[in-house]
Amino acid sequence: ANYFDLALLDEEQCQEEFTDLCKTIKELLLNRIEEKVFANCAKVFRHFLNESNPFQGDAELIFLELEKELYQKLDDCVQMVDDLEANIHHNGCITIRNALCRINQLYAIMP
Repeated sequence: ANYFDLALLDEEQCQEEFTDLCKTIKELLLNRIEEKVFANCAKVFRHFLNESNPFQGDAELIFLELEKELYQKLDDCVQMVDDLEANIHHNGCITIRNALCRINQLYAIMP
């Protein structure tokens, strides 16, 4: 699974390392969404948006809604990581365990 092992957490881990971890997670999430969209949707888009499809216009509207929803989900995920990073800067290393719990939740909602 994609979850962090909280048992491996060293409470004395420095703030800078965790901030770097948050940035890495953000990039991984962005890449994961992009890969999932391309892998799972490209063939569907080509099929349903084909000019020979008499319902192309309807399909296009639905896929535009999908695009908006994906962008919203992406924004929510990135904001969650940004919030974690800000929380660490504000509260210091004592919140790392809670932050990693939140990251586990974040992975759980990803596509």
